Amino acid sequence: MNKEQKKNLKSEKKKKSKIREFFNALIYAAVAAFIIKIFLFEAFRIPTGSMENTLLVGDFLLVTKFTYGATTPRNIPFTDIRIPYLTLPGFKKPKVGDIIVFDFPGEQYELQSKEVLNYIKRCVGTPGDTIEIIKEVLYNNGNPLPNPPNSRFENKVSPNTPNIGIFPQQYIKYKIANYGLADLLLWTSDAKEVRPDTYYALIELKDYSKLLVPRERLSLIKEEYKIITNLLGSSLEKTDYKCLGYGWNEDNYGPIRIPKAGDIIKIDSMNYHTWRMFVMKEGSKIELRNNKVFIDGTELVNGEYTVKRDYLFMMGDNRDRSSDSRFWGFMPVDNIVGQAFMIYWSWNANIQFSDFFKLLASVRLDRIGTIIK
Repeated sequence: MNKEQKKNLKSEKKKKSKIREFFNALIYAAVAAFIIKIFLFEAFRIPTGSMENTLLVGDFLLVTKFTYGATTPRNIPFTDIRIPYLTLPGFKKPKVGDIIVFDFPGEQYELQSKEVLNYIKRCVGTPGDTIEIIKEVLYNNGNPLPNPPNSRFENKVSPNTPNIGIFPQQYIKYKIANYGLADLLLWTSDAKEVRPDTYYALIELKDYSKLLVPRERLSLIKEEYKIITNLLGSSLEKTDYKCLGYGWNEDNYGPIRIPKAGDIIKIDSMNYHTWRMFVMKEGSKIELRNNKVFIDGTELVNGEYTVKRDYLFMMGDNRDRSSDSRFWGFMPVDNIVGQAFMIYWSWNANIQFSDFFKLLASVRLDRIGTIIK
């Protein structure tokens, strides 16, 4: 091999070495980015106005994953397929006032959300606290909580105006008599799914044509209806029984205790439907047989159910435009993704990206770098 050939060979090896170094750098960068995203920080965009004016639509946040304890991925990337995950130890426990990003646990009538969605709300109650709202004033363990500095209130709801969509859902037949079929139909007309209380009303009227549900679910709905009528009679007359949630609305709510691991909840034939979905979400099978409650096939001793997990009560700072714990229930501590830390970018999200220069002109420089409180 002459000198020229040796020189070309060295040059080729050098080129291959640089290409290898480039790809190695890409791999290291990808691994580093993955570790940062999973265990340290994650970006989050505010999609709705539920936290106005603390957080605005178009704010981009950094969320600390390690504060309460980072987790391994909860789902296969870019899908809604959930997978088992591990949680690492955190530096602190959630406290009242923290703004938290969490894996939405689903509506109160769902075992879990059909989609993997991250919500952001303010924690207003921790495990074991008692929450109550009286004429828009929020109380925690009997003490009024000051409103966040930038919170919003748009509408005042009278205590005499119950909200039939409030948590806990009143799976009791008297609700149909109290609110009326017309109100139930009106309320569910804009909902993605008709709620169980409307199923019961329609079944009572033998109007199955309006039951927009899969045929296989109809038998289950009829069975639940049969349980309710056995408990409270077949009449749609009002009853004196007042279950948890009776007469509540978003501005006049509670009192209700936030469950914590080890709590004992008394469940009987009358409040079975109040706690049924809560127990199922904890991973247990619950049944009512001959007015007796069974958990995983075993009769509940003295009607006492032991709570398995810790929960939080979450609310939006924009009180009247927030889907939060008042409507879908307690948020398991296990569902926490991280704590909102800082706004790193903000612009008007209502401007289309195609109108880029107008969008760029809408940048809110005064919000960039703001620490979230």
